[in-house]
Amino acid sequence: MALSNYLGQSVATLIIFTGVGFGLVGQVSPLQMVGFALAIFIVQLGISRWWLQRFGYGPVEGVLRGITNATRPTWRKKPELTA
Repeated sequence: MALSNYLGQSVATLIIFTGVGFGLVGQVSPLQMVGFALAIFIVQLGISRWWLQRFGYGPVEGVLRGITNATRPTWRKKPELTA
């Protein structure tokens, strides 16, 4: 999930701060930057928790696993065995 989150943060900040998106670079205070960073982090925590409850690894990691192993990845988590 780490690579998926890293790429997600990169895309979020690209959209927020560059001309590709809202173009807010240089228009926000350092305190507002901290707010943006915390908001992105909190959103990613929620999405990551939801994703990992259902799947064994992150979306980018799954694609890379499929490419590396030359197989179709199994996305769903296997049920846990209880004694």
